[in-house]
Amino acid sequence: MIPSNACSSLKLYRLWLKVLMDRNSAGDTTSSSNIGEEYHTSGRMVNALFVYVLNCHGQPLMPCQPRKARLLLKSGKAKVVKMVPFTLQLLNRQLHKATPKKGGKRQRNTAPKYVRGFCLFDCVKYQGKVCFVFGRRSTGYFDLRTLDGTSVHASASSKKLTAVQKASALLVERRAAFPPIA
Repeated sequence: MIPSNACSSLKLYRLWLKVLMDRNSAGDTTSSSNIGEEYHTSGRMVNALFVYVLNCHGQPLMPCQPRKARLLLKSGKAKVVKMVPFTLQLLNRQLHKATPKKGGKRQRNTAPKYVRGFCLFDCVKYQGKVCFVFGRRSTGYFDLRTLDGTSVHASASSKKLTAVQKASALLVERRAAFPPIA
């Protein structure tokens, strides 16, 4: 899929390919060393400004610079899909997540605010100890710690928790008093 504003770069790229084919030293257009090279022809300098990029599923991403394209091809993380306009397709799934298409949004890896009735910093009782929820997972497991940060359990099930007090705006530790008991 080619952006609508690619017309001028397409003409530039065709001129670049023609110059490239006419030169005896650089006849191979698919070699990664030829991407983005500059050539002088009749007083003008021809340069490939950017390279189109597709993710591993064939959906377009933001174009990259020729130097980045050479590095991706050399390391085996991309393959050439089309020569006109020069288009790469990424082979690694993680690379396309790093550069989403303009206007796109990355999927956030966060649990919902309330998981099985508990939210962050709720005061809970786990195996007779009063502690706080410092981390939550959408599967129903929680990271439990005391207020000073010492870990009680890294992955406690919600079935083993009992709510003592809902989280308020601030966590305040009173050294002289005992933790709230329901």
